[in-house]
Amino acid sequence: MQIAVRESMTQRRGRRLPYDAEVAYLESTGTQCIDTGLILDQTHKAYLRYEILDDTPSTYMTIFGARSGWRSRSFSLHRGNEAAGTVSGSLGARCMNPSMVAAANNAWHSVVMDATDGTILLNGNVVGMYGTVGTFTTPTTAKVFGYNWTGGAGISSPRPMRFASVRIWSGSTLVQDLIPVRKNGVGYMFDRVSGQLFGNAGTGSFVLGPDKAVPYDAEVEYLESTGTQNINTGITIGDNAYEIRCDMMGIGTQTAWARYFGTYTSESAESTRIINYNTEGSIYCGYRRQANQQGRYPSVNPTVRRQYVLSYQNLTVLNNGSVAYQATLAAPSGSASTAKLFVFGAKMRCWGFSVWHKGMPLCICTPVRKSGVGYMYDSITNSLFGNAGTGSFTIGPDIN
Repeated sequence: MQIAVRESMTQRRGRRLPYDAEVAYLESTGTQCIDTGLILDQTHKAYLRYEILDDTPSTYMTIFGARSGWRSRSFSLHRGNEAAGTVSGSLGARCMNPSMVAAANNAWHSVVMDATDGTILLNGNVVGMYGTVGTFTTPTTAKVFGYNWTGGAGISSPRPMRFASVRIWSGSTLVQDLIPVRKNGVGYMFDRVSGQLFGNAGTGSFVLGPDKAVPYDAEVEYLESTGTQNINTGITIGDNAYEIRCDMMGIGTQTAWARYFGTYTSESAESTRIINYNTEGSIYCGYRRQANQQGRYPSVNPTVRRQYVLSYQNLTVLNNGSVAYQATLAAPSGSASTAKLFVFGAKMRCWGFSVWHKGMPLCICTPVRKSGVGYMYDSITNSLFGNAGTGSFTIGPDIN
C-alpha cells in the first residue's frame, strides 16, 4: 500500500528524456494552448494544477477541456463572467451547483473533474456534485489553457494563465500525465505516460517558468511532534470517497485523548480520525461519524510504527506494508465534516502521509527540512506544509 513516494530530482534527471529540463510551469499570454489529442467522455476524470494571472473583473475565460455549447457534450472548466476570482465547470449536460465557487486569481489551485460520478473538487474539497452525468463525448479533443466553447477550432475567451500539471484517467487507468518542460528554449508539455512532447497548438510562444527544483534542503526520516505542532492539509472529508494513509507511531504514554490524524470539531460533532484512548494503548477510529459510534480496536498498539489506511467503512493497519489488522466500520451517521484534515494531533512521529479521492492522490507528503525547520513536502503540488501549531517539530536524520 503506497503511503508516500520518495523520488529525488536526481533520479528523474538520470533517465533518458526528450527535453532539457522540467520547469515549474508554462505560461500562456492568451494565444498559446496544448491539444491533448483526447476525446473525453463519461469515463474520464482529470487533475489540473493552474494559476490565472488575469484580474479583469467579471470576464469570462476558458481554462481546460472541450464542449459544443453551454451544458452540451461538455468536459470543461472556466472562469465565469458573474464575478472575478471564481471558477465553474460542466460535465456532460450538467453544470456546477453552486455554479461559481471562489478561486482567487493570481493563486495556484488544484481542480479534480470526475465525470464518472459528476464530482468536482477544488484544492481537495468537494465543491460540485452532479450525480450521474449520462453518456456523452466531447466534440473536439480537450485543450489546456483554454477551449472553444462552441466546439470549433482554436480557443475562446483566452486570458493569461499558468499550468503546472495535467493528469487524465479513463476509469482507473492513467492515460495522460503532462508536466511542463523546456527543450532548446521552447516550452512543451511532456507526457510521462506515452513519453511524447506536446507543443504549442496556438500562436506565439509560451513563457517558461524557472527550472523545477524542490523547495527544501534535505529529505529527513520523520518529523516528531511534542503534541502542540500539527499540519493542516486544508482538505475536508466532503464525501465517502476519501482515503487517508499515514505512516506513524505514537510517542510515550498519552495523558488524554491523543488524536493522531483526521478531522475533528468536538467529541459530539462530525469527525474522521485515528485516536488513542488515553493510557489503554487502544486505537479508536471513525469516518464521518459521531463520537459515540467510533470503533475501538484494543489489538492495535499505537506506540509501534505502523501504516494506517482509513476509508469509508474500512480501517486497515499494516506493519511494513503487510496487512496486520483490518476492521469494518459502521456507516457514517451524519453529513460531511466541516473541519480540515490535520496530522500530528498528539505526541507522535510521522514518516509520511497521503490523501486520496477515488484512487486519485490529492497530496503525497514526506518529511523534509528547510533552514533548520521541519515541513511536510507535497510532491503533487511541489509545495510545503508548515507547522500550523506552536513550538517546533523535532527533525529526524537526513536521508542520504
